[in-house]
Amino acid sequence: MRPLLWCSLVLLALALTAAGQIPAPPEALKKLDPMLGNWEGSGTVRMAPDGEAYPWTCRSTAKRVLDGHFVLEDLSITMGPGMPNLEFRTIYAWNRETERILSHSFSNGGMLRVSPLYFTADGKKLVDATAGMEEGQLVAGCWVSELGEGEVRFRNWRSAEGGEPYLFLEGTMKRGGRGFSLTADSATIQQSPPSEKLAVLAPMVGEWSFKGWMKPKPDAEKVKISGRETITRILGGHIYFCDVTGDESPDTADMPLYRGFSLFGWDPVEKCLKNVGFSNYGEFHAATGYPHGDGGLVMLSTALQQGVPTAIRSTLRYGKDEILIEADELSGDRPAVRTFEGKFTRRSD
Repeated sequence: MRPLLWCSLVLLALALTAAGQIPAPPEALKKLDPMLGNWEGSGTVRMAPDGEAYPWTCRSTAKRVLDGHFVLEDLSITMGPGMPNLEFRTIYAWNRETERILSHSFSNGGMLRVSPLYFTADGKKLVDATAGMEEGQLVAGCWVSELGEGEVRFRNWRSAEGGEPYLFLEGTMKRGGRGFSLTADSATIQQSPPSEKLAVLAPMVGEWSFKGWMKPKPDAEKVKISGRETITRILGGHIYFCDVTGDESPDTADMPLYRGFSLFGWDPVEKCLKNVGFSNYGEFHAATGYPHGDGGLVMLSTALQQGVPTAIRSTLRYGKDEILIEADELSGDRPAVRTFEGKFTRRSD
């Protein structure tokens, strides 16, 4: 088995580096407040510059999550009879080191994308520029969303394989209606089949318990930690969603109870596993994963932590219904230090 339970551990390691210094929710995310709530909309899409304009409708819900540190948006688009819905989950986060909002987007068509968001000087337009591979083609796009009072108008220009940009999609959403939230059923709604590379993660779906220790900083004393994690498939099986809750502990009694989640998918361009994770401590991370050895897995994560360049390598080794995990951290120009050890055990209750 090649589990993905490491993702919450990397998350814990990053979240606890600021032990005792948990920041307040970022003021910058208030720019997204006009997007919060339930929405319904409609518009048209063209699959080619000279193609027919097809109608679509959509529902979405955006809300603050993890004690207000992030914004989570679920979106479902209906194209017409006989066509599967397009479904998306996007998490918006404020990167304190680079001072910009990042959009982390995933879909039931296999999209896995991180991109910065930009606001115009008057704060009324939101711009998101992207580039990547879609169904074997190089595609570049530019989204422009105009934020009004209870209404959002958006347009998407697209260029495929270096061709002339054209208006690919346009529409309007209005506040209200039923909204939309992903459920367990979303694992069966596919725009395209999941990558075969993700099949190695299937045995990890279920309930897990964790016990171990970590160092909030490389030169700190060990802190005992424990918790539980639930792993499910969402978005047509393209994404594995990991929901983790920490246990109360005397070692962390002066901190809020840890909660977090992460999303895991396959990047067909970089040909590796990708993971992003978020916690109610205000930290978030991105990591890449590579199979190594006899069924093992190595995860790599690099970031600025409180202004210090930091790299974390997490190594997984497997047993029967258990996973042993170790993590080593390099901070600044210091030598590597073991900052994490633990074990996950499959729950039977």
